[in-house]
Amino acid sequence: MKGRTASSTRDGASARLSRGRGLRAALTCLAALALVLSLGTSSRAQVAPGYWEVRNRQTSECLTVKDALPYHAADVRVAWCAGGVHQGWRLDPVGDEYYQVRVLHTGMCLDVAYRGTTNGSDVIQGVCQPTWKQTSYNQHWKLVAVDGHFLLVPRHAQGMCLDKDGWGDAIIWTCDANKWWQQWSFS
Repeated sequence: MKGRTASSTRDGASARLSRGRGLRAALTCLAALALVLSLGTSSRAQVAPGYWEVRNRQTSECLTVKDALPYHAADVRVAWCAGGVHQGWRLDPVGDEYYQVRVLHTGMCLDVAYRGTTNGSDVIQGVCQPTWKQTSYNQHWKLVAVDGHFLLVPRHAQGMCLDKDGWGDAIIWTCDANKWWQQWSFS
């Protein structure tokens, strides 16, 4: 080993080791990127297993319990999607193609307040009632498919749909399948 010192041999080994680490780091990043891309958007948007963001077609905002309040009658509205537990919803079948729509952070139901049946009736989170009682029908929702989205129709107020007013408050209003602000997706 003429002309090489112990120091130059160490420097060469160090450089090869450094290149090997860089290559491994790059391959690891590529593998992680491939994994993320293979999951697809619906898997990444799922808030928790079995829970989904309910997005408004017009604004892409999420159905949200205001300020993540844990109380019965807390206001429901649309807001920027942040992946919070107060924006995660699951569908529990109750029969006849209806569902209770339950929020993750409290387990409470999407509820038309005071069993309202008129345009502008408020939508809240409410303590889920036994599904066999007719008094729980304001917590039963049918999903009607429209252009890859859904209208949510409350059982107790046929002809009405989940809607949002100009300030983002969730309400019910006369159904119109052409209104994007009445169309929702589960992602």
